[in-house]
Amino acid sequence: MTSGDASGTDKWSFGPSIGYTPKENVWVSVGWNVSGFEDEDFEAARYTQQGPYIKLRAKFDQNTLKGVIKGLGLGAE
Repeated sequence: MTSGDASGTDKWSFGPSIGYTPKENVWVSVGWNVSGFEDEDFEAARYTQQGPYIKLRAKFDQNTLKGVIKGLGLGAE
């Protein structure tokens, strides 16, 4: 389904999804696109096409990076 935008740049997909946070700053979700679309620029992403998908999101900021560096033993103390 496309929007009424004259430029033709808007495309929509829709469907239910559910997710959870297994660890701070991480979000995992699964869903089903009832109506999807294909986009050559996002072909590998697959979450725009019709059917099931899994999405993993992670937030990284300066505090996350400090924790990773400290965990790897690379930081100066």
